[in-house]
Amino acid sequence: MTPAEEVQARKLVKLILPSIPGDYAEDAVAVSAWLWLSPNGKGAGGGARAYDLLGHSTGFSFPIKPLLPVLNTLRAVHPDYETRHWKTALLQFGRKPHELHLSYEYEDPYRWMVTEGNFKAVIPTLRPQFLQST
Repeated sequence: MTPAEEVQARKLVKLILPSIPGDYAEDAVAVSAWLWLSPNGKGAGGGARAYDLLGHSTGFSFPIKPLLPVLNTLRAVHPDYETRHWKTALLQFGRKPHELHLSYEYEDPYRWMVTEGNFKAVIPTLRPQFLQST
């Protein structure tokens, strides 16, 4: 992650944190947020999972409109911006400053989207690597 990407990622964290469900808000030690941005940058979507110390998680949503300008800037500062645009990003963050990770998908805009048909396969892939030792 470049310094410019990190700035945008931290802005996204601040916008997503208030949406963690009340019963998880105090106990959440990490969040994985799936963020989709349309090719023209005018539409977006996503969802997230909050994780507690025991490894339990819950899904939640967040308002997209406030994230849209930040997502567009994140795409614009990405090192591959001139040659190809990412379709979706996975933002993973914890309570500690070093627990911040971004992954990008260039082909499948629904790679990290959880559905009734794929949840058993996708949910484990969303768990942040920095929680693997917990």
